[in-house]
Amino acid sequence: MSAHHSSSDVIAETDWRAQIKERVKAIESGQVRVMAIRISSVEEVEKKHGAVKVNDLLGAVVATVTRLLPRPAKISQVEVGQFGIVFSCGDSEIESISEEVIAALVELCREIAEFSVGIFDHRSIENVGDSRYSLDYSYAYDYALIAAAAAGENSGYTFDEQAPRIVLTKQTDADKYEQVSADYKKFKEIGIFGVDLDNQAGISYFTSGNILEANAAFRVAVEHGTDPTLRSNYAISLFYLQRFHEAYEQMRQSAQDKDHGLPSPGLIPLFAIAAFESNKRNGSPPPQEVKRLIDSALQVTSHTFGTEVKLKEVSESFSLAYPEI
Repeated sequence: MSAHHSSSDVIAETDWRAQIKERVKAIESGQVRVMAIRISSVEEVEKKHGAVKVNDLLGAVVATVTRLLPRPAKISQVEVGQFGIVFSCGDSEIESISEEVIAALVELCREIAEFSVGIFDHRSIENVGDSRYSLDYSYAYDYALIAAAAAGENSGYTFDEQAPRIVLTKQTDADKYEQVSADYKKFKEIGIFGVDLDNQAGISYFTSGNILEANAAFRVAVEHGTDPTLRSNYAISLFYLQRFHEAYEQMRQSAQDKDHGLPSPGLIPLFAIAAFESNKRNGSPPPQEVKRLIDSALQVTSHTFGTEVKLKEVSESFSLAYPEI
């Protein structure tokens, strides 16, 4: 299918990144806005409605956006159905302009395709607060595209601290684990860091069975975060790598503020098994602590990680090894 870019306002696809960066540099930072528009599943739309209909739709999108945005707005067609637009306007105008663009796209795409819109501007930098983000205007389109991916269908989103996490969560929920991995690495390349992202990437890696990658992501989260949940997730990955002493120590640390030094009920069986294996290999923790954890684990009725059989084996082995306790 040939991409529509007959308008003189549309930059050739091969030049889009350089052109966007140059146009961003040319506008005062407080005025520059970068918008990403994504028309979803263009190939599926073409199968259903035909190439002519798709080209007509894309042409209408270009014409409508050109009409609604302050001139001289310039549109770059990044790929078929995906546009990057650089324009200038004041803070008092951006909300109404965005609403007009979204309303127009709703009408254009009705019963044909879904779309999303993302925006990046100086508010985005202000909205990341004290996070570990190091945003650079040269990646303004990338951030706008992340915001578009975070938006719901037929709606818009302005890039903020939550947008990357929303994207990774959506992809994890859709079992798109390879995309999570690619985006997580891309985010770091463009200055987006955070314990929520590390943790979400770790969850995705773990769910897909990539325990080593999960462990690495969880470790970074623990290094920069204080939430006990982060440490618990790191401990789980260590457990599945059979690094039982480390797993036990991480679970112990995450449980320090909890009653009786125990983690959440679903993790207690893992805690007990890790303690037993660590004692068997390293002599630590002491058998009295292992016994306490096993007794607590045997009271758990729901085994989140399928540990019921293993726990019974551990309990029997411990009783044989320490009959006096």
